[in-house]
Amino acid sequence: MTDLWSTGAPYVRRVSSDSFIEPSVENNCLMIRLDGRAMRTLEALFRAYVREFRFPEYFGWNWAAFDECITTLEGRPAHGYLTIIDHADDVLADELKELEPFEEALTHAGRTWAHAFALPDDFGGGEVPFHTIMVRESKAMTCRRSCDKARG
Repeated sequence: MTDLWSTGAPYVRRVSSDSFIEPSVENNCLMIRLDGRAMRTLEALFRAYVREFRFPEYFGWNWAAFDECITTLEGRPAHGYLTIIDHADDVLADELKELEPFEEALTHAGRTWAHAFALPDDFGGGEVPFHTIMVRESKAMTCRRSCDKARG
């Protein structure tokens, strides 16, 4: 996997849980772990990001507001951002049409942070890594859970 604390693309990666090794956190960087099972709707996804990234109270609960807040992060300054979303297959599962705009917003955020400059010292001055890892359950784990449900 490409260095997650660099500013290079891709900014959104999908990996299987059986191949994922949690990276170590660099100094002054922020790693946030989210649970996709708790983000099945757009409202729930926004709530998770508002809480964990400390979006301002004026957050507008739409993609334009998400884009504005995720590319400024005044409430969580850091020299790098890594978001790990476990159970990624559950993210927006009840509103699948919102999945593409979500991934586009994260890619745009990664690109924006990677090309930032003249930022305050809290952000390391500029060129801030911003990556998201979408961790899917391994096929073995999914099959095991299906078998357990069938047994009842």
